[in-house]
Amino acid sequence: MAQGLSYFAVRQPIFIEKENNMRYKVITYTLFLLFALGLIGIASIVSAQARPASTYTAYVVRIIDGDTIHVRDITGEKHRIRLAMIDAPEREQPFGTESTKKLSELLRQSTVRLKVKCIDKYNREVAFVYCEGKDVSAEMLKDGMALHYHMNFDKCEIYDKFEAAAKRWHKGLWSQEKIEKPWDFRRKHRKENE
Repeated sequence: MAQGLSYFAVRQPIFIEKENNMRYKVITYTLFLLFALGLIGIASIVSAQARPASTYTAYVVRIIDGDTIHVRDITGEKHRIRLAMIDAPEREQPFGTESTKKLSELLRQSTVRLKVKCIDKYNREVAFVYCEGKDVSAEMLKDGMALHYHMNFDKCEIYDKFEAAAKRWHKGLWSQEKIEKPWDFRRKHRKENE
């Protein structure tokens, strides 16, 4: 044997043998645990950035239209909010201005509680907005200043009832002979602009 190495010394495996080796098991489990904790840490960071806080309080700083507002939370961060469950007439539509005015009356310089459900394609937080204990979307529907916009949220049947009552009593936009739904209005104008 050259250079003083025995056959057995050369034959030693580079990696730790699995058979009955407690050290191998400890190292394997430790590495697995560190890997799993790392994945959990990364996932929590990503989800915290992707999902908004589910409930928070904010101050209304601007009414955009009958279903969109800007608020400022307690940290001073500004949020664009789309009221859940309703779609209000666009400003160019009949009752568009009245709808915006009604929302302003409900929320003027108010502190509101928001229950965020998701983020829409325009990067607005879709939220249930509560002012002085009242569901603002429900109030808009009851006064006929918006239409029920069906969303995949739990317990939404009550909004159909609010809209039906406003329609039955010809309140707000339901006083018109013919109503163009806001989503149809937007679709039509999008096609005209293409």
